[in-house]
Amino acid sequence: MPTQITDSDALAFLISERAHVEARIWERKYTPIIYQELMPVSGEASEWAKSIEVHFIDGFTEGKFIGAGGDDMPYARINKGRDTVPVEYGGIGYEYTLEELREAAAGRVPLDVTSANMARRGYEEHAQRIGLLGDADRGLEGLLNHSAIPTAAAATTLAVALASGTPGDSAAALINEPLNAVIEDSKGIEMPNRLLMSIADMNTLATTRLGTVNDTTILDYVKTKNAYTAMTGRPLEIRGIPQITDELLAYSSSEDVMVYHIPLVLRFIAPQPVGLKVRVPGEYKLAGLEM
Repeated sequence: MPTQITDSDALAFLISERAHVEARIWERKYTPIIYQELMPVSGEASEWAKSIEVHFIDGFTEGKFIGAGGDDMPYARINKGRDTVPVEYGGIGYEYTLEELREAAAGRVPLDVTSANMARRGYEEHAQRIGLLGDADRGLEGLLNHSAIPTAAAATTLAVALASGTPGDSAAALINEPLNAVIEDSKGIEMPNRLLMSIADMNTLATTRLGTVNDTTILDYVKTKNAYTAMTGRPLEIRGIPQITDELLAYSSSEDVMVYHIPLVLRFIAPQPVGLKVRVPGEYKLAGLEM
């Protein structure tokens, strides 16, 4: 008699295959997903967290000359406070029909992992969108539009700078503008080590020479000829990303400046029979960018 594959056999086959499927998901590399390269990501918060409290201490302290018998002793003043970063619950899953499972079990062939890979990709897409752009409806903020980041109009545009009589100097001045603003506004406390721009502007800088008799590109030049490098001795990181059109964003990528909390990374739970399908739900939690 031919082997009978029951629904319970199909479900058992899926459960046994999931370890293999999930391993393949985690090994897959998705180069366009870059949020973890642009900001520090932390899983410090517990998966049950509903929000993240950020405690901070500020104060004023400076000594001064006093009289030996006077009553003019200065005392340090401390101010404590806290901010709250929301945490939101998310999910995405994948599913197989019982027919697909029976066919795979009967033929002893691995399950098609395309749906599982796409579920994983869907989580990464959501995590990147929240990390970069936030979600105003849920009170989540992202790197590219965070309310704590001041904005200002540039003195010129890259196209105008490159069309000038001194394109190298003009483009370098444009790129140094936001770097200098961070350093000057923070009185030298913050050192912006990264500059984000559009991919088109990045390509232009990477393929435009400083001058007709110079093989150095404008991009190579500004990576070392900038205020950050002058003060730290380290080269500036410049990246072009598709989420930016014509802006320049200068910032420090230190954990002392920003953290993107992901309390619960995507986790698939036990397969669940629903009608003629077996669904594999996935859950995760994302918070806004803490700055």
